[in-house]
Amino acid sequence: MRSLEKNEVVPRSGPERPDLSIPSGGETSRLPRDYAIGALGAGNGRVAPYRLATETLSLVASGKSVADRFARRGERESAALSAKVALLGSSPSIRVGSPADESEGGVSYLVRLLGQDASFSGEIHLIPGKEGSWLVDSLMLDADIVGSGKEGDSSDFDPLLYKRFL
Repeated sequence: MRSLEKNEVVPRSGPERPDLSIPSGGETSRLPRDYAIGALGAGNGRVAPYRLATETLSLVASGKSVADRFARRGERESAALSAKVALLGSSPSIRVGSPADESEGGVSYLVRLLGQDASFSGEIHLIPGKEGSWLVDSLMLDADIVGSGKEGDSSDFDPLLYKRFL
């Protein structure tokens, strides 16, 4: 390997590829990924339901009631979620996957709540409400399964244990 001269230009390794920095159409969206739930983000231009999903999970994570966001059984669902999320400790983070279309215009998202002491994975199902609004039909969270820490058993999160995600 030799040193470069003061005004020497380094040759490029190949032709410039503008498509690597600016999407030009036809390629898939470049979204961050979560190992268990896949690509994160609104995707497909579905901003309103994605916003409802993230705001609802943020409120749940902060211990606030979300009863008014449910289409039915709001008080009971909100209380059950609060009890579960209390196990996560303070300031859990949330992750919301890409949307999946459902029958009758609904949308569902795979979600995760990650805390210091525990984590939950599950699904949130949204249905269209009146005048373009969205309501939460259901929010199911399951405690993430981790190993027991015994010899030969991993104490790390293993997404392959979740039938819902496969």
